[in-house]
Amino acid sequence: MRWLVLGLAWLAMATVAHAVDDPPLRVPDGGAASAQARFSEGRALAERRDRPAAERKYRDAARAARR
Repeated sequence: MRWLVLGLAWLAMATVAHAVDDPPLRVPDGGAASAQARFSEGRALAERRDRPAAERKYRDAARAARR
């Protein structure tokens, strides 16, 4: 019984860890950067630990989404 619980816990952690490793979303082709593209840039900056720049991109994405 203990091995079953440990196996399920390991499986749950492996699934979450895999989701964290997903690359940022692809930037769509087009002239103006969409809110989605700005969000993806912010995520990439956050992964590189550039928190101030990431926050600016996230706020910019939120503003673009409201337009």
